[in-house]
Amino acid sequence: MRSRSFFFALVLLIAFTFTGESQGQDIPALLSKTLDEAPSLQALGSGKGTVVLRDMNYRLLADGKTEKTTTIFLYEGENLPDSWRNWEIPIPVGGEASVLESALYDPYSRRVRFPLIPREIERDGVRMIEVRLPNDFEDNILVLSYREVLPTRMNLEDAVPVDLDLAQWEQRITLAVPSGVEPAWLGENLPEPQVSKNGAEDIYTWSIINTPAYEGASLSPEKGRWLIFSLRKGIQYSLSDAASLANSLDTPPPPRVASLLKDPDRSRRGISIMEYMNDPARLDRSLPPDLVRAPAETPAEGPWTEWEGSFLLGNWLLKAGWGVETCWDSRAPLSDGSPATVKAWGKPVLSVKQAEGKPFFFEIGQAVKPGSMPPRLWGRTLYSLDGGTPSRKTLPSGGPGDHRLSFNWALEVAPDGMATGELTV
Repeated sequence: MRSRSFFFALVLLIAFTFTGESQGQDIPALLSKTLDEAPSLQALGSGKGTVVLRDMNYRLLADGKTEKTTTIFLYEGENLPDSWRNWEIPIPVGGEASVLESALYDPYSRRVRFPLIPREIERDGVRMIEVRLPNDFEDNILVLSYREVLPTRMNLEDAVPVDLDLAQWEQRITLAVPSGVEPAWLGENLPEPQVSKNGAEDIYTWSIINTPAYEGASLSPEKGRWLIFSLRKGIQYSLSDAASLANSLDTPPPPRVASLLKDPDRSRRGISIMEYMNDPARLDRSLPPDLVRAPAETPAEGPWTEWEGSFLLGNWLLKAGWGVETCWDSRAPLSDGSPATVKAWGKPVLSVKQAEGKPFFFEIGQAVKPGSMPPRLWGRTLYSLDGGTPSRKTLPSGGPGDHRLSFNWALEVAPDGMATGELTV
């Protein structure tokens, strides 16, 4: 009864507090202020580029949806990754997305040099807004500001990556919540938020200065830092929301899988289905990995997102007579009182077993055969629901033999003495 009363009170408070749309920012003034406060562009410059400002503002709207406004000031580099040149902003089902500003600015005059025209596109049933940068825009600052309305249900929730593959001078994450409502949040090695009272709302702001580029590698167990927040607490809610999302995707298997399901050998049909889904061609890496479309919009034969593929594979293995439990690898270590949001999960991992066999873990994209532990999972803690109760499994770290690194160097020597070949790690 207490949680129900709290929810009703929160609904009333939101209705009286947030009755309008957010006001647009003065982008030129913000750019000038940011450049005045930052070190010189020469000091910030790198071969790839530098994010001078990354600003994200969250607030609840009167209908319970979340408004998120993102502003990026990017000082270009000669070797800027394509992921920073080509921006695709998905338009959420039941929500909105719009670009407020997209242009290349002169860092000295701080005026627009080249406007960038956003356009709406559709890929595999997903509507999105695309902003593309020219191949060569040296000595400019990309200014991109966009607004999203996310179909949340009276909750302010998200998981924000703090460490990116580019250096960042200033990051600001701001939450505007009803006065007296304290968000639950977690983040490793992050500063406490600054809290200010603004009448009917409280403002929580995390300010992070001078974040170096994060060079994540497959040999490193580190995942980079995340800021996770929600107006609800409880890992059980994060898990139950994830389970509801997984159960929402139940579509008929494609013809190839339907054929594999007819194999009379239960063990072989399960392994074959896992190998089918583990084919890189089955996944669409251009879409957000945690995007889950409605069944009617999910491609019948792929490609699927990482989460969609995991959920479908679990359904197919159940049809094949295997036992399946969906576990979750979190973006950061979680406790019972952690923020309640499905955004806390980084990737689903399936625990599968034959009728009389031992269970083993399988994740889409693993480089080892089904039945072998994916190297990425050694030492990880996975979370799942056991009869409605949160359960944690800390996987073994493995022995020296499980972490061997092998090199295979195939060389050919030409008549002129030049050696060429291929190195496989």
